[in-house]
Amino acid sequence: MVVSPEHMLGITMRHVEQNAIVGDYMEFGVFRGKSFIWAYRAAIARRLDQMFLWAFDSFRGLPEVGDDAGEQREIDDFYHGRYACSVDDFKNELHNAQLDLARVKIIEGWYNETLVESERDKWGVSQAAVVWVDCDLYESAKLVLEFVVPYLQVGTVLCFDDWLCFDGDPRQGEQRACSEWLVAHPEIGLSEFYRFGKRGKSFVVSRAASAFQGGNSDVC
Repeated sequence: MVVSPEHMLGITMRHVEQNAIVGDYMEFGVFRGKSFIWAYRAAIARRLDQMFLWAFDSFRGLPEVGDDAGEQREIDDFYHGRYACSVDDFKNELHNAQLDLARVKIIEGWYNETLVESERDKWGVSQAAVVWVDCDLYESAKLVLEFVVPYLQVGTVLCFDDWLCFDGDPRQGEQRACSEWLVAHPEIGLSEFYRFGKRGKSFVVSRAASAFQGGNSDVC
C-alpha cells in the first residue's frame, strides 16, 4: 500500500501512540519544513506532548559529492546547493504554521561536522520514536544512519523519503546506505512498514542494540 507523505506521518504517530513508544522525532533534511510541519501536527493530534522535534540540516542545500560516491546526480538533479533554505526562512515557515518552537530543536551544519561523536552530547537526544531521512545522497544518508544507532529502540519508525531515487538502483543513495549499515550493525533489525509518496519507504525497528538477540534482518 502506498500512502501520501502526510498520511505516512499520521500513521507513524498513531503507531508511536498505540505502542507507547517514548522518544523524539528526528528529521534529516528539512528544506522549508513541509514534512516537519506535518509531523508536528500529527504528534499534536496523537497527544504526544513529551515529543521534541529535531531538524538537522545544513540549511545551505545539498553538499558536494566526491567523484568516488558512485552517484549519478544528473539523474535526479541533485547538485551542490540544491534545496537551500536559511534557518530564518525555515523558522518563519514554522511560525506561520503556528508550531510551538519550544518543542523544536534546530541543528545547523553539514552532517560530517554535526553528526559526529564529539558533538553528540551537545544535542541531548535520549531516544528516537521516529527518524525521517530526506537527504537524497548516499554519503549523507550513511552519516545519518550511523549517528542514530544509539537512539533506536524496538518500535522506532525509520522513514526514507528518497528510497527509490536514482531509478531505484539499490547500489546508490539511501538504499545503498541502508544495506551497508545493516551489514555493519547486525544488532539492528528492520521490518517493512509502508511505502509513501513517489519514492519513499518506511520500516519499523524490530531489533535494536539494547535488545540484541542475534541474527540479522537484511531487508534493505
